[in-house]
Amino acid sequence: MLSADLSMTRNTLKHAQKVLGQREIDTRYTRLFGMQALISVAFDTLMREEFCTQEALLLSVYGLRGLARPRGMTTRHIIQKVRSGITPFGIVVTTVKGRGYFISAQDKARVLELLAEASR
Repeated sequence: MLSADLSMTRNTLKHAQKVLGQREIDTRYTRLFGMQALISVAFDTLMREEFCTQEALLLSVYGLRGLARPRGMTTRHIIQKVRSGITPFGIVVTTVKGRGYFISAQDKARVLELLAEASR
């Protein structure tokens, strides 16, 4: 069963890398927070940027196709999935209505601490 799950995760990661071009996906988020590959891409974008617009979030997840009303997840759905993975760890994604999202510097530091603990 575990082997099948790993294989499916690898295939999903390959697909996500294809969508994003050569950008690397940080699989640490997938392992630590139990996120799907594309959701971890969205979280990675939130971690890298001070403020992430809805358009930037869709672009990071779907590439240029994301700006043309994707058939996949909406930004609301993406953020909901990100939140479900990080909320148990006390990390918050803040919404600025109609504009976008951000993670506070304090919460970003907490994520880095969790990653460091997990790698020990």
